[in-house]
Amino acid sequence: MSFTQLSEGELQMLTVLGLMRITREDHCLFLLDEPDTHLNPIWKLRYFDDIEGVLGDIHAGAFSSAFSSAFDTSAGQSQILITTHDPMMVGSLKREQVHILRRDGGRTVVDVPDEHPQGMGVTGLLNSELCGLSSTLDIQTERRLFRRNELFVKSPRTPEEDAELSRLSAELADLGFSTADFRDPDYALFVRKMAQHRRFRKPTLTPEEQADQDAIADSIIDEILREEDGQ
Repeated sequence: MSFTQLSEGELQMLTVLGLMRITREDHCLFLLDEPDTHLNPIWKLRYFDDIEGVLGDIHAGAFSSAFSSAFDTSAGQSQILITTHDPMMVGSLKREQVHILRRDGGRTVVDVPDEHPQGMGVTGLLNSELCGLSSTLDIQTERRLFRRNELFVKSPRTPEEDAELSRLSAELADLGFSTADFRDPDYALFVRKMAQHRRFRKPTLTPEEQADQDAIADSIIDEILREEDGQ
Protein backbone atom coordinates (compact mmCIF):
# COMPACT_ATOMS: atom_id res chain seq x y z
CA MET A 1 0.00 0.00 0.00
CA SER A 2 1.38 3.39 -0.93
CA PHE A 3 1.40 6.42 1.35
CA THR A 4 -1.24 8.17 -0.77
CA GLN A 5 -3.68 5.28 -0.35
CA LEU A 6 -3.96 5.82 3.41
CA SER A 7 -6.90 7.60 5.03
CA GLU A 8 -6.62 11.16 6.37
CA GLY A 9 -6.41 9.83 9.92
CA GLU A 10 -3.71 7.31 9.06
CA LEU A 11 -1.70 9.95 7.22
CA GLN A 12 -1.99 12.32 10.16
CA MET A 13 -0.90 9.72 12.71
CA LEU A 14 2.05 8.57 10.62
CA THR A 15 3.19 12.13 9.97
CA VAL A 16 3.07 13.21 13.62
CA LEU A 17 4.47 10.05 15.17
CA GLY A 18 7.02 9.63 12.37
CA LEU A 19 8.42 13.14 12.85
CA MET A 20 8.57 12.61 16.61
CA ARG A 21 10.47 9.38 16.17
CA ILE A 22 12.94 10.94 13.71
CA THR A 23 13.65 13.96 15.95
CA ARG A 24 13.24 12.33 19.35
CA GLU A 25 16.90 12.68 20.27
CA ASP A 26 16.85 16.43 19.61
CA HIS A 27 15.59 19.29 21.75
CA CYS A 28 12.22 19.92 20.06
CA LEU A 29 8.99 21.78 20.68
CA PHE A 30 6.04 19.99 19.05
CA LEU A 31 3.03 22.27 18.42
CA LEU A 32 0.03 20.17 17.38
CA ASP A 33 -3.07 22.11 16.34
CA GLU A 34 -6.08 19.77 16.69
CA PRO A 35 -4.20 16.63 15.64
CA ASP A 36 -7.34 14.59 16.43
CA THR A 37 -9.38 16.05 13.53
CA HIS A 38 -9.45 12.92 11.37
CA LEU A 39 -9.05 10.27 14.06
CA ASN A 40 -11.63 7.71 15.09
CA PRO A 41 -12.61 7.50 18.81
CA ILE A 42 -10.32 4.56 19.60
CA TRP A 43 -7.27 6.36 18.22
CA LYS A 44 -8.18 9.49 20.18
CA LEU A 45 -8.33 7.54 23.44
CA ARG A 46 -4.91 5.97 22.90
CA TYR A 47 -3.29 9.04 21.32
CA PHE A 48 -1.05 9.89 24.27
CA ASP A 49 -0.10 6.25 24.74
CA ASP A 50 1.07 6.20 21.12
CA ILE A 51 3.12 9.36 21.68
CA GLU A 52 4.65 7.88 24.81
CA GLY A 53 5.45 4.74 22.87
CA VAL A 54 7.42 6.80 20.34
CA LEU A 55 9.18 9.15 22.75
CA GLY A 56 9.19 7.35 26.05
CA ASP A 57 11.19 4.33 25.02
CA ILE A 58 14.36 6.46 24.84
CA HIS A 59 14.47 6.61 28.59
CA ALA A 60 12.02 4.34 30.41
CA GLY A 61 9.65 6.21 32.72
CA ALA A 62 10.89 9.67 31.77
CA PHE A 63 7.87 10.68 29.70
CA SER A 64 5.53 11.62 32.54
CA SER A 65 3.02 13.92 30.89
CA ALA A 66 1.57 13.58 27.44
CA PHE A 67 -0.15 16.94 27.14
CA SER A 68 2.57 19.42 27.99
CA SER A 69 5.76 17.98 29.32
CA ALA A 70 9.39 17.21 28.74
CA PHE A 71 11.29 13.94 28.77
CA ASP A 72 14.86 14.19 29.93
CA THR A 73 17.62 12.16 28.33
CA SER A 74 21.29 12.59 27.71
CA ALA A 75 20.52 13.20 24.04
CA GLY A 76 17.87 15.92 24.29
CA GLN A 77 14.66 17.30 25.72
CA SER A 78 11.32 17.85 24.03
CA GLN A 79 7.97 19.39 24.88
CA ILE A 80 4.52 18.89 23.37
CA LEU A 81 1.70 21.44 23.27
CA ILE A 82 -1.66 20.30 21.86
CA THR A 83 -4.83 22.26 21.13
CA THR A 84 -8.13 20.41 20.88
CA HIS A 85 -11.90 20.75 21.21
CA ASP A 86 -12.47 17.04 21.73
CA PRO A 87 -13.08 15.87 25.32
CA MET A 88 -11.79 12.41 24.45
CA MET A 89 -8.33 13.89 23.97
CA VAL A 90 -8.10 15.28 27.50
CA GLY A 91 -9.96 12.54 29.34
CA SER A 92 -6.75 10.86 30.53
CA LEU A 93 -5.03 14.02 31.80
CA LYS A 94 -4.62 15.69 35.19
CA ARG A 95 -5.91 19.23 35.71
CA GLU A 96 -2.34 20.61 35.79
CA GLN A 97 -1.82 19.38 32.21
CA VAL A 98 -4.83 21.23 30.78
CA HIS A 99 -5.37 24.94 30.14
CA ILE A 100 -8.75 26.36 29.10
CA LEU A 101 -8.63 29.39 26.82
CA ARG A 102 -11.77 31.53 26.55
CA ARG A 103 -12.72 35.06 25.60
CA ASP A 104 -13.73 37.51 28.31
CA GLY A 105 -14.73 40.73 26.64
CA GLY A 106 -11.69 42.00 24.79
CA ARG A 107 -9.16 39.75 26.49
CA THR A 108 -8.21 36.08 26.54
CA VAL A 109 -8.42 34.26 29.87
CA VAL A 110 -6.45 31.09 30.64
CA ASP A 111 -7.80 28.82 33.39
CA VAL A 112 -6.93 25.46 34.87
CA PRO A 113 -9.89 23.07 35.41
CA ASP A 114 -11.21 22.79 38.96
CA GLU A 115 -11.24 18.98 38.70
CA HIS A 116 -9.05 16.38 37.04
CA PRO A 117 -10.45 15.45 33.60
CA GLN A 118 -9.11 11.95 34.21
CA GLY A 119 -11.96 9.68 35.24
CA MET A 120 -14.79 12.08 34.34
CA GLY A 121 -15.78 10.30 31.14
CA VAL A 122 -16.94 11.99 27.94
CA THR A 123 -20.36 13.00 29.30
CA GLY A 124 -18.84 14.47 32.45
CA LEU A 125 -16.30 16.43 30.41
CA LEU A 126 -18.97 17.81 28.07
CA ASN A 127 -21.02 19.00 31.04
CA SER A 128 -18.00 20.45 32.85
CA GLU A 129 -16.32 23.83 32.52
CA LEU A 130 -14.17 22.38 29.73
CA CYS A 131 -17.07 22.41 27.27
CA GLY A 132 -19.89 24.16 29.13
CA LEU A 133 -22.80 22.10 27.79
CA SER A 134 -25.85 22.09 30.03
CA SER A 135 -26.69 18.60 28.75
CA THR A 136 -25.50 16.02 26.24
CA LEU A 137 -29.06 15.46 25.04
CA ASP A 138 -30.27 16.77 21.72
CA ILE A 139 -31.91 20.19 21.96
CA GLN A 140 -35.42 18.97 21.11
CA THR A 141 -35.42 16.31 23.85
CA GLU A 142 -33.95 18.76 26.33
CA ARG A 143 -36.71 21.27 25.60
CA ARG A 144 -39.37 18.60 26.12
CA LEU A 145 -37.82 17.67 29.45
CA PHE A 146 -37.77 21.30 30.56
CA ARG A 147 -41.41 21.70 29.55
CA ARG A 148 -42.50 18.48 31.25
CA ASN A 149 -40.81 19.52 34.50
CA GLU A 150 -42.30 22.99 34.22
CA LEU A 151 -45.81 21.54 33.85
CA PHE A 152 -45.19 19.00 36.60
CA VAL A 153 -44.41 21.65 39.21
CA LYS A 154 -47.22 24.00 38.10
CA SER A 155 -50.30 24.07 40.30
CA PRO A 156 -53.07 24.37 39.42
CA ARG A 157 -52.92 23.25 35.78
CA THR A 158 -55.52 23.81 33.10
CA PRO A 159 -57.06 20.79 31.31
CA GLU A 160 -54.96 21.67 28.26
CA GLU A 161 -51.80 21.67 30.37
CA ASP A 162 -52.73 18.32 31.91
CA ALA A 163 -53.17 16.90 28.43
CA GLU A 164 -49.80 18.35 27.34
CA LEU A 165 -48.10 16.91 30.42
CA SER A 166 -49.55 13.46 29.70
CA ARG A 167 -48.43 13.65 26.08
CA LEU A 168 -44.89 14.77 26.94
CA SER A 169 -44.58 12.13 29.67
CA ALA A 170 -45.61 9.41 27.21
CA GLU A 171 -43.21 10.64 24.52
CA LEU A 172 -40.30 10.87 26.96
CA ALA A 173 -41.12 7.47 28.46
CA ASP A 174 -40.67 5.98 24.98
CA LEU A 175 -37.18 7.51 24.99
CA GLY A 176 -36.36 6.02 28.39
CA PHE A 177 -37.24 9.00 30.58
CA SER A 178 -39.67 7.64 33.15
CA THR A 179 -41.89 9.77 35.38
CA ALA A 180 -41.47 7.21 38.15
CA ASP A 181 -38.66 9.34 39.61
CA PHE A 182 -41.26 11.95 40.55
CA ARG A 183 -42.74 9.50 43.03
CA ASP A 184 -39.71 10.12 45.19
CA PRO A 185 -40.79 13.16 47.26
CA ASP A 186 -37.23 14.44 47.64
CA TYR A 187 -36.58 14.31 43.90
CA ALA A 188 -39.94 15.89 43.14
CA LEU A 189 -39.16 18.72 45.55
CA PHE A 190 -35.73 19.22 43.94
CA VAL A 191 -37.31 19.39 40.46
CA ARG A 192 -39.89 21.92 41.66
CA LYS A 193 -37.26 24.23 43.09
CA MET A 194 -34.83 23.93 40.17
CA ALA A 195 -37.65 24.58 37.69
CA GLN A 196 -37.95 28.08 39.14
CA HIS A 197 -34.53 29.04 37.74
CA ARG A 198 -35.33 29.46 34.06
CA ARG A 199 -32.08 31.21 33.13
CA PHE A 200 -30.23 27.87 33.04
CA ARG A 201 -32.49 26.47 30.30
CA LYS A 202 -30.17 26.82 27.34
CA PRO A 203 -27.75 24.51 25.49
CA THR A 204 -24.52 26.05 26.80
CA LEU A 205 -23.61 27.75 30.06
CA THR A 206 -20.77 30.13 30.85
CA PRO A 207 -18.39 29.12 33.67
CA GLU A 208 -20.11 31.67 35.90
CA GLU A 209 -23.56 30.25 35.09
CA GLN A 210 -22.34 26.73 35.74
CA ALA A 211 -21.00 27.80 39.13
CA ASP A 212 -24.30 29.53 39.95
CA GLN A 213 -26.30 26.47 38.89
CA ASP A 214 -24.14 24.18 41.04
CA ALA A 215 -24.46 26.52 44.02
CA ILE A 216 -28.25 26.66 43.67
CA ALA A 217 -28.49 22.87 43.36
CA ASP A 218 -26.32 22.43 46.45
CA SER A 219 -28.42 24.90 48.44
CA ILE A 220 -31.64 23.09 47.43
CA ILE A 221 -30.20 19.74 48.48
CA ASP A 222 -29.06 21.22 51.81
CA GLU A 223 -32.54 22.63 52.37
CA ILE A 224 -34.17 19.25 51.65
CA LEU A 225 -31.79 17.48 54.01
CA ARG A 226 -32.42 20.02 56.77
CA GLU A 227 -36.18 19.55 56.39
CA GLU A 228 -35.74 15.78 56.65
CA ASP A 229 -33.58 16.09 59.77
CA GLY A 230 -36.19 18.35 61.37
CA GLN A 231 -39.01 15.88 60.85
